[in-house]
Amino acid sequence: MITKEEIKGYKSRDILDCVCDACGKKFKRSIKDLRRRMVESNTNEILIFCSQKCVGSLNKKSVELRECKCCGEDFEVIVTSKQMFCSRQCSNRYLNKKVSRNPKGKNGVRRTYDEELIPNVCEICGKLFLRNKKRITCSKKCFEKWKVKTQKARNQKISRSMMKRIQTHNGWNGTHYDYVSNKAGPIHLHSSWEFEVANILDESHYRWIRPKRWFTYFDREGIKRRYNPDFYIHAKILYIEVKAYMPEKQRWKIEQVSKKIKLLLVRTKSEIRNIIQMIDNFDTKILKEDDR
Repeated sequence: MITKEEIKGYKSRDILDCVCDACGKKFKRSIKDLRRRMVESNTNEILIFCSQKCVGSLNKKSVELRECKCCGEDFEVIVTSKQMFCSRQCSNRYLNKKVSRNPKGKNGVRRTYDEELIPNVCEICGKLFLRNKKRITCSKKCFEKWKVKTQKARNQKISRSMMKRIQTHNGWNGTHYDYVSNKAGPIHLHSSWEFEVANILDESHYRWIRPKRWFTYFDREGIKRRYNPDFYIHAKILYIEVKAYMPEKQRWKIEQVSKKIKLLLVRTKSEIRNIIQMIDNFDTKILKEDDR
Protein backbone atom coordinates (compact mmCIF):
# COMPACT_ATOMS: atom_id res chain seq x y z
CA MET A 1 0.00 0.00 0.00
CA ILE A 2 1.27 3.46 -0.91
CA THR A 3 0.23 6.57 1.06
CA LYS A 4 0.30 10.21 0.03
CA GLU A 5 3.01 11.03 2.60
CA GLU A 6 5.39 8.41 1.12
CA ILE A 7 5.43 10.07 -2.30
CA LYS A 8 5.56 13.59 -0.91
CA GLY A 9 8.68 15.45 -2.09
CA TYR A 10 9.13 13.38 -5.26
CA LYS A 11 8.86 14.84 -8.75
CA SER A 12 6.37 13.47 -11.29
CA ARG A 13 9.12 12.00 -13.51
CA ASP A 14 10.70 10.03 -10.59
CA ILE A 15 10.38 6.22 -10.35
CA LEU A 16 9.50 4.54 -7.02
CA ASP A 17 10.29 0.93 -5.96
CA CYS A 18 7.03 -0.79 -4.92
CA VAL A 19 5.92 -4.14 -3.52
CA CYS A 20 2.80 -5.94 -4.87
CA ASP A 21 0.07 -6.20 -2.20
CA ALA A 22 -1.07 -9.59 -3.58
CA CYS A 23 2.09 -11.65 -4.32
CA GLY A 24 4.87 -9.55 -2.69
CA LYS A 25 6.83 -9.13 -5.91
CA LYS A 26 9.00 -6.02 -6.30
CA PHE A 27 8.39 -3.74 -9.29
CA LYS A 28 8.63 -0.05 -10.26
CA ARG A 29 5.95 2.61 -10.79
CA SER A 30 6.18 6.28 -11.74
CA ILE A 31 5.18 8.94 -9.21
CA LYS A 32 2.94 10.52 -11.83
CA ASP A 33 0.91 7.28 -12.16
CA LEU A 34 0.54 6.86 -8.39
CA ARG A 35 -0.65 10.46 -7.92
CA ARG A 36 -3.15 10.10 -10.77
CA ARG A 37 -4.64 6.96 -9.18
CA MET A 38 -4.97 8.74 -5.83
CA VAL A 39 -6.80 11.64 -7.46
CA GLU A 40 -9.15 9.26 -9.31
CA SER A 41 -9.94 7.22 -6.19
CA ASN A 42 -10.13 10.39 -4.03
CA THR A 43 -8.11 8.75 -1.21
CA ASN A 44 -4.72 9.29 0.44
CA GLU A 45 -3.67 5.62 0.17
CA ILE A 46 -4.01 3.03 -2.62
CA LEU A 47 -3.31 -0.68 -3.17
CA ILE A 48 -0.76 -1.48 -5.89
CA PHE A 49 -0.40 -4.65 -7.95
CA CYS A 50 2.24 -5.93 -10.36
CA SER A 51 -0.22 -7.44 -12.88
CA GLN A 52 -3.89 -7.93 -13.76
CA LYS A 53 -3.69 -11.48 -12.38
CA CYS A 54 -2.92 -10.10 -8.93
CA VAL A 55 -5.77 -7.61 -9.25
CA GLY A 56 -8.21 -10.42 -10.03
CA SER A 57 -6.94 -12.59 -7.19
CA LEU A 58 -8.40 -10.20 -4.60
CA ASN A 59 -11.70 -9.81 -6.50
CA LYS A 60 -12.11 -13.54 -7.17
CA LYS A 61 -15.74 -14.69 -7.09
CA SER A 62 -16.94 -17.87 -5.44
CA VAL A 63 -16.73 -20.95 -7.67
CA GLU A 64 -18.22 -24.43 -7.69
CA LEU A 65 -17.63 -27.80 -9.38
CA ARG A 66 -20.01 -28.89 -12.12
CA GLU A 67 -20.26 -32.00 -14.25
CA CYS A 68 -19.89 -31.53 -18.03
CA LYS A 69 -23.03 -32.64 -19.89
CA CYS A 70 -20.96 -34.11 -22.73
CA CYS A 71 -17.86 -35.84 -21.30
CA GLY A 72 -18.91 -36.08 -17.63
CA GLU A 73 -15.71 -34.49 -16.26
CA ASP A 74 -15.83 -31.96 -13.39
CA PHE A 75 -14.85 -28.34 -14.05
CA GLU A 76 -14.72 -25.12 -12.03
CA VAL A 77 -17.19 -22.36 -12.82
CA ILE A 78 -18.52 -19.22 -11.13
CA VAL A 79 -21.69 -19.87 -9.14
CA THR A 80 -23.76 -17.31 -11.07
CA SER A 81 -22.66 -18.67 -14.48
CA LYS A 82 -24.98 -20.75 -16.73
CA GLN A 83 -22.10 -22.75 -18.26
CA MET A 84 -22.95 -26.45 -18.82
CA PHE A 85 -19.83 -27.71 -20.66
CA CYS A 86 -16.17 -27.80 -19.73
CA SER A 87 -15.00 -26.58 -23.15
CA ARG A 88 -16.18 -25.32 -26.55
CA GLN A 89 -15.33 -28.73 -28.09
CA CYS A 90 -17.73 -30.50 -25.71
CA SER A 91 -20.45 -27.95 -26.44
CA ASN A 92 -20.14 -28.48 -30.22
CA ARG A 93 -20.00 -32.26 -29.83
CA TYR A 94 -23.17 -32.21 -27.74
CA LEU A 95 -25.07 -29.99 -30.20
CA ASN A 96 -23.99 -32.11 -33.18
CA LYS A 97 -25.87 -35.05 -31.66
CA LYS A 98 -29.08 -33.06 -32.42
CA VAL A 99 -30.54 -33.77 -29.01
CA SER A 100 -33.75 -31.86 -28.38
CA ARG A 101 -33.53 -28.97 -25.90
CA ASN A 102 -36.59 -30.39 -24.19
CA PRO A 103 -35.05 -33.17 -21.99
CA LYS A 104 -38.34 -35.05 -21.80
CA GLY A 105 -40.59 -35.67 -24.77
CA LYS A 106 -43.88 -37.52 -24.88
CA ASN A 107 -44.34 -40.07 -22.05
CA GLY A 108 -41.08 -38.86 -20.47
CA VAL A 109 -38.88 -40.35 -23.24
CA ARG A 110 -35.93 -38.33 -24.57
CA ARG A 111 -36.32 -37.61 -28.31
CA THR A 112 -34.09 -36.38 -31.14
CA TYR A 113 -34.92 -34.17 -34.12
CA ASP A 114 -34.55 -37.13 -36.52
CA GLU A 115 -37.42 -38.94 -34.80
CA GLU A 116 -39.67 -35.86 -35.20
CA LEU A 117 -39.23 -35.54 -38.99
CA ILE A 118 -42.42 -36.16 -40.98
CA PRO A 119 -42.58 -37.43 -44.61
CA ASN A 120 -44.11 -34.83 -46.90
CA VAL A 121 -44.56 -34.08 -50.64
CA CYS A 122 -43.07 -30.84 -52.05
CA GLU A 123 -45.78 -28.45 -53.27
CA ILE A 124 -43.69 -27.37 -56.29
CA CYS A 125 -41.85 -30.41 -57.72
CA GLY A 126 -43.79 -33.24 -56.03
CA LYS A 127 -40.65 -34.81 -54.52
CA LEU A 128 -40.99 -36.83 -51.28
CA PHE A 129 -38.83 -35.48 -48.42
CA LEU A 130 -38.62 -35.48 -44.62
CA ARG A 131 -39.60 -32.25 -42.94
CA ASN A 132 -40.27 -30.66 -39.57
CA LYS A 133 -43.34 -28.54 -38.83
CA LYS A 134 -42.00 -25.37 -40.48
CA ARG A 135 -40.77 -26.62 -43.88
CA ILE A 136 -43.04 -26.48 -46.94
CA THR A 137 -40.74 -27.33 -49.87
CA CYS A 138 -37.83 -29.73 -50.41
CA SER A 139 -35.16 -27.15 -51.34
CA LYS A 140 -34.37 -23.42 -51.57
CA LYS A 141 -35.10 -23.35 -55.32
CA CYS A 142 -38.59 -24.75 -54.76
CA PHE A 143 -39.11 -22.33 -51.87
CA GLU A 144 -38.31 -19.34 -54.12
CA LYS A 145 -40.81 -20.62 -56.70
CA TRP A 146 -43.41 -21.08 -53.94
CA LYS A 147 -42.87 -17.47 -52.79
CA VAL A 148 -43.54 -16.14 -56.30
CA LYS A 149 -46.59 -18.39 -56.66
CA THR A 150 -48.19 -17.28 -53.39
CA GLN A 151 -47.03 -13.64 -53.43
CA LYS A 152 -50.41 -12.19 -54.38
CA ALA A 153 -52.23 -13.76 -51.40
CA ARG A 154 -49.42 -12.71 -49.03
CA ASN A 155 -49.48 -9.13 -50.36
CA GLN A 156 -53.21 -8.92 -49.67
CA LYS A 157 -52.59 -10.22 -46.15
CA ILE A 158 -49.86 -7.59 -45.62
CA SER A 159 -52.18 -4.89 -46.96
CA ARG A 160 -54.93 -5.82 -44.46
CA SER A 161 -52.45 -5.84 -41.58
CA MET A 162 -51.16 -2.41 -42.71
CA MET A 163 -54.70 -1.00 -42.69
CA LYS A 164 -55.19 -2.20 -39.09
CA ARG A 165 -51.83 -0.74 -38.09
CA ILE A 166 -52.63 2.63 -39.67
CA GLN A 167 -56.07 2.73 -38.02
CA THR A 168 -54.58 1.98 -34.60
CA HIS A 169 -51.85 4.61 -35.02
CA ASN A 170 -54.34 7.13 -36.42
CA GLY A 171 -52.11 8.00 -39.38
CA TRP A 172 -49.05 6.92 -41.38
CA ASN A 173 -46.02 6.02 -39.22
CA GLY A 174 -43.28 7.03 -41.71
CA THR A 175 -41.75 3.63 -42.55
CA HIS A 176 -41.76 1.77 -45.89
CA TYR A 177 -43.06 -1.69 -46.74
CA ASP A 178 -41.68 -4.25 -49.19
CA TYR A 179 -43.85 -5.41 -52.09
CA VAL A 180 -43.06 -7.93 -54.86
CA SER A 181 -45.01 -7.13 -58.02
CA ASN A 182 -45.58 -9.50 -60.95
CA LYS A 183 -44.77 -6.63 -63.35
CA ALA A 184 -42.56 -4.14 -61.47
CA GLY A 185 -40.61 -6.63 -59.32
CA PRO A 186 -39.57 -5.91 -55.70
CA ILE A 187 -40.31 -2.29 -54.70
CA HIS A 188 -40.84 -0.11 -51.61
CA LEU A 189 -44.28 1.39 -50.94
CA HIS A 190 -44.94 4.17 -48.48
CA SER A 191 -48.66 3.85 -47.66
CA SER A 192 -51.58 1.43 -47.66
CA TRP A 193 -53.16 3.36 -50.54
CA GLU A 194 -50.08 2.70 -52.67
CA PHE A 195 -50.42 -0.99 -51.76
CA GLU A 196 -54.01 -1.04 -53.06
CA VAL A 197 -53.07 0.76 -56.29
CA ALA A 198 -50.16 -1.67 -56.88
CA ASN A 199 -52.47 -4.67 -56.39
CA ILE A 200 -55.04 -3.23 -58.85
CA LEU A 201 -52.36 -2.46 -61.46
CA ASP A 202 -50.96 -6.01 -61.15
CA GLU A 203 -54.40 -7.43 -61.93
CA SER A 204 -54.89 -5.08 -64.91
CA HIS A 205 -53.51 -5.37 -68.46
CA TYR A 206 -51.27 -2.29 -68.02
CA ARG A 207 -47.50 -2.66 -67.67
CA TRP A 208 -46.19 -0.37 -64.93
CA ILE A 209 -43.06 0.41 -62.91
CA ARG A 210 -41.96 2.40 -59.88
CA PRO A 211 -40.32 5.40 -61.64
CA LYS A 212 -36.74 6.29 -60.77
CA ARG A 213 -36.67 9.55 -62.74
CA TRP A 214 -36.70 12.82 -60.80
CA PHE A 215 -38.35 16.01 -62.10
CA THR A 216 -37.17 19.47 -61.09
CA TYR A 217 -39.38 22.45 -60.27
CA PHE A 218 -39.16 25.77 -58.42
CA ASP A 219 -41.21 26.44 -55.28
CA ARG A 220 -42.89 29.78 -54.45
CA GLU A 221 -39.64 31.08 -52.93
CA GLY A 222 -37.68 30.29 -56.09
CA ILE A 223 -35.74 27.35 -54.62
CA LYS A 224 -35.01 24.48 -57.01
CA ARG A 225 -36.49 21.18 -55.79
CA ARG A 226 -36.98 17.59 -57.05
CA TYR A 227 -40.05 15.38 -57.33
CA ASN A 228 -40.56 11.64 -57.98
CA PRO A 229 -44.07 10.27 -58.81
CA ASP A 230 -45.41 6.99 -57.40
CA PHE A 231 -46.26 4.94 -60.54
CA TYR A 232 -45.63 5.04 -64.31
CA ILE A 233 -47.84 3.43 -67.00
CA HIS A 234 -45.86 2.57 -70.15
CA ALA A 235 -48.75 2.34 -72.62
CA LYS A 236 -50.18 5.76 -71.71
CA ILE A 237 -46.84 7.49 -70.91
CA LEU A 238 -48.66 8.48 -67.73
CA TYR A 239 -47.44 9.12 -64.18
CA ILE A 240 -49.69 8.49 -61.16
CA GLU A 241 -49.46 10.27 -57.80
CA VAL A 242 -51.39 8.89 -54.79
CA LYS A 243 -51.89 11.73 -52.31
CA ALA A 244 -54.76 12.07 -49.82
CA TYR A 245 -53.65 15.15 -47.87
CA MET A 246 -52.59 18.11 -50.03
CA PRO A 247 -51.14 21.16 -48.25
CA GLU A 248 -50.39 24.32 -50.20
CA LYS A 249 -46.77 23.35 -50.95
CA GLN A 250 -47.87 20.00 -52.38
CA ARG A 251 -50.51 21.66 -54.57
CA TRP A 252 -47.94 24.07 -55.98
CA LYS A 253 -45.57 21.17 -56.69
CA ILE A 254 -48.26 19.18 -58.54
CA GLU A 255 -49.23 22.26 -60.58
CA GLN A 256 -45.64 22.92 -61.65
CA VAL A 257 -44.81 19.29 -62.50
CA SER A 258 -48.10 18.78 -64.40
CA LYS A 259 -46.88 21.35 -66.94
CA LYS A 260 -43.97 19.05 -67.84
CA ILE A 261 -45.52 15.53 -67.68
CA LYS A 262 -48.88 13.76 -67.87
CA LEU A 263 -49.80 13.28 -64.22
CA LEU A 264 -52.90 11.56 -62.80
CA LEU A 265 -53.66 12.59 -59.21
CA VAL A 266 -55.50 10.04 -57.00
CA ARG A 267 -56.91 11.54 -53.79
CA THR A 268 -59.85 9.40 -52.59
CA LYS A 269 -60.76 5.74 -52.00
CA SER A 270 -63.36 5.79 -54.77
CA GLU A 271 -60.73 7.01 -57.23
CA ILE A 272 -58.48 4.09 -56.22
CA ARG A 273 -61.29 1.62 -56.95
CA ASN A 274 -61.92 3.24 -60.35
CA ILE A 275 -58.27 3.91 -61.21
CA ILE A 276 -58.25 1.65 -64.30
CA GLN A 277 -61.22 3.55 -65.76
CA MET A 278 -59.48 6.85 -64.95
CA ILE A 279 -56.35 5.69 -66.80
CA ASP A 280 -58.44 4.62 -69.83
CA ASN A 281 -60.22 7.99 -69.98
CA PHE A 282 -57.21 10.17 -69.25
CA ASP A 283 -56.34 10.91 -72.91
CA THR A 284 -59.96 11.75 -73.84
CA LYS A 285 -60.16 14.11 -70.85
CA ILE A 286 -57.09 16.01 -72.10
CA LEU A 287 -58.56 16.28 -75.61
CA LYS A 288 -61.81 17.76 -74.29
CA GLU A 289 -59.89 20.36 -72.25
CA ASP A 290 -57.83 21.29 -75.33
CA ASP A 291 -61.02 21.74 -77.43
CA ARG A 292 -62.37 24.17 -74.90
